[in-house]
Amino acid sequence: MKVNIVGKNITVTQGISEKINKKLDVLTKYFIIGEDDVANVLVRTYPTKQKIEVTIPTRYAILRAEVVDDDLYAAIDRAVDKLEDQIRRTKLSWIMNYLMMKM
Repeated sequence: MKVNIVGKNITVTQGISEKINKKLDVLTKYFIIGEDDVANVLVRTYPTKQKIEVTIPTRYAILRAEVVDDDLYAAIDRAVDKLEDQIRRTKLSWIMNYLMMKM
């Protein structure tokens, strides 16, 4: 998976970029995300908060997470957790639909 990182009101350092890439690489173990998919990451800073938006358009669904937190690294972790939850729910609905079609 390719990752595009854009910073608004912040310069995206190498440390931030490495953390985002490392965390998003965990999502490639799910079959829903392929090597050709592109993750668009937007990092914003506000006077008291940090915000991260992750959008991954895949062949099957559009995965999106948006998290606001005091700590940017905690926001990255929470965003990846949200994306994993979305993938699990999508897979579960596919399985349930498949089982209903077999009946």
